[in-house]
Parts: sequence; C-alpha cells; structure tokens
Amino acid sequence: QWHSPTSEGTTVHTLRKGDMLLIPRGAPHKRSTAGSVTFMLISVTSPLKG
Repeated sequence: QWHSPTSEGTTVHTLRKGDMLLIPRGAPHKRSTAGSVTFMLISVTSPLKG
C-alpha cells in the first residue's frame, strides 16, 4: 500500500476527522499522508466458503 506505484485513472479521497472509507476486498488502493496523522485501521475477514 505505501510503496505501490502510481496508477492512472484513480480517484482521490481526502479524509478528515470522523470520516470512514470502505475499500472492497481485492480493490487496488494506496494511501498517502501529508504531515502527521493518527488513524485506526479495521480489517475484517470472513471464512472461506467450502
């Protein structure tokens, strides 16, 4: 995520305090920060259907 190459045709989302962004499983994504930031990352996984 931090070291992925730059992509073309992407959408940039600027998040502020209290915002939440949901990224679907398997969706390519990259994050970057300007200045210092505190954030919480919640990763939810589900069992494989078998």
